[in-house]
Amino acid sequence: MAESCSTEIESTILLHSWTVKNFSNLRPDMMLRSTVFSGVVQGVGECMMIEAYAVSTHVPRSRLHAEIILECNNGNITNPKCSGTIEAGAQIGGSMRLLRSSVNSYLVKDGTLTLGFKLTLFEEIRDGIPQQRLAFLPDVLLLDHYAALLACDKFSDVTFVIGEERFCAHKAILAVRSPVFAAMFDHDMQESKENTVKITDIRPEVFREALRFIYTGSVEQIELLADELLIAAEKYALDNLKRMCEDHLAMVLTVELSTEMLRLADTYNANQLKQQTIDFISANLKEMKPADWKSLIAANVDVAAEMIAKMAVTK
Repeated sequence: MAESCSTEIESTILLHSWTVKNFSNLRPDMMLRSTVFSGVVQGVGECMMIEAYAVSTHVPRSRLHAEIILECNNGNITNPKCSGTIEAGAQIGGSMRLLRSSVNSYLVKDGTLTLGFKLTLFEEIRDGIPQQRLAFLPDVLLLDHYAALLACDKFSDVTFVIGEERFCAHKAILAVRSPVFAAMFDHDMQESKENTVKITDIRPEVFREALRFIYTGSVEQIELLADELLIAAEKYALDNLKRMCEDHLAMVLTVELSTEMLRLADTYNANQLKQQTIDFISANLKEMKPADWKSLIAANVDVAAEMIAKMAVTK
């Protein structure tokens, strides 16, 4: 008997316009958030970072390919975009970097920034899916409910003690989000028996943000705690939190911070941040203080050698 199958591709286009009034007053350390996309605009030096994320819908027996394009109707800006494949309940998106001068020239008028986003969902429908299928929008209150669960002691079954502060949490949530916590609670360890975990190497405010990420996938104080959050993310194998911290720290790199940032990245296996910092130092070596350069070589000969090799290649 001959076998056959078919696949149909359907596309849905969603347009979103985001207007930021008085954009000219935006300080480099300010972050603006869209109400539609999980979007962020942040100015950093000569560049501006735009983050655009969208959450998929749930369609039985299908996959969604998605592409988000920042539409620029005029000027010489190449349309930045991010794309990928998402399963039901996941998200698609990424960061787009634009020169601040280009933004001011082509996207800002009378002090108002206007961004146009075009989200295209390509739905892969395999044979046997009915014509009249149901599509369910994601529960917009889901993350709010998890945040409320974190803020409430009810139903919690593990307590973290940091100095005088105590944080109540839920083993099941921690275990599914972190393989480190999963191993901790799965084995016959003292923490598993007593349902109490003492932490001495993370500050309370940092651990609070790490817990917020575990429960909601977001953090509120990354601008202040990115370096310490990166260390916590490495400790508990929170890869997405680590990536968020690396992205933020790369955005705020300065000559003064570069050597310390390189040490941080090398010590805690932040390879993306490490490479970006090496590139930054190589491009700004003349502006560095001799003492910083000497301390870098003395602290880590291997990293210094890697950076010198990088400089030799780029010349």
